[in-house]
Amino acid sequence: MRNRLIRFMEGRYGVDKLHYFLFIVSLVLLFIGSFAVNTFIKAFFLLIALAITVIALLRIFSRNKYKRSLENLMYIKLRDKVSGFVKTRIKMFRERKTHRFFKCPNCKVTLRVPKGKGSIRITCPKCRESFTEKT
Repeated sequence: MRNRLIRFMEGRYGVDKLHYFLFIVSLVLLFIGSFAVNTFIKAFFLLIALAITVIALLRIFSRNKYKRSLENLMYIKLRDKVSGFVKTRIKMFRERKTHRFFKCPNCKVTLRVPKGKGSIRITCPKCRESFTEKT
């Protein structure tokens, strides 16, 4: 029995980070749907969770490894972009009393400057653009 299962899974894509994300999303939707009072809303959440679970299973058993790995890579890039944005916002919130944050008008990089220095000239370390701001 075990040998048949191993032979069946040969050449299949398997589990990756996107699969785990889809699985967690489907569990959350099932949880939300179980507390819905309206039967239409409950059915909607349950159907969406079922569809996501089916997609995750189809990805596991897919033989097209190249496309599945591209999907996973796109998910990882998006996840890293979102988590980087959230981490930056949390850092900016923590340092809001001691620093001001400005965007470079040329390259749009966020620059951190100490508060209480008056009107200062800021030079972007990336593109060397200079601009004046009040801290």
